[in-house]
Amino acid sequence: MIIDGENGPELVFQRRSRARADNGGKLCTIASGHVSAGESLETAFASEVSQETGINASQLSPRHLYESIWIGDIKRHDGSMFIDRVFCNVYYSKYNAAISDFKLNDGEVDGFVAINLDDIIDFSHGKIDSVSGVEFDGNEVKSIGLKRDDFVLVGNETIYDKFGHIAERIKSDINI
Repeated sequence: MIIDGENGPELVFQRRSRARADNGGKLCTIASGHVSAGESLETAFASEVSQETGINASQLSPRHLYESIWIGDIKRHDGSMFIDRVFCNVYYSKYNAAISDFKLNDGEVDGFVAINLDDIIDFSHGKIDSVSGVEFDGNEVKSIGLKRDDFVLVGNETIYDKFGHIAERIKSDINI
């Protein structure tokens, strides 16, 4: 999701619920989920956006960036493995509202963080060690600083692997 920020477009992340066993409190892309058997990508997109942000997907114009195969196996805190192998269809959409218009889900999401698109690209390339963002926790909007440990990364993934190349593709697609 892209929103207009003071210094240009901002990529919005969701903060996973701190109560979650896997990567609780960390930032990840908005509205990621699985497509059920027989469900279309469009229906899954609308459902995930609504569940995780409170935004009606009819307000959005999603653009497909690419499809890839993603392996995100994670070792749980109890030592068991969560095997996660998916076809990943990456979409983005511009949302013409403020981050404070997002709605927190029933325990799945603890907040939303908007980061300037150029800053997340520089951060993903290691040009800067931390990045500033604006977080909405459902009550207030505040400025925060973020490090690599604040983001969901699985296995040997890097910030660039997970988020930087998406930010670059969005930037290229919106021609800025």
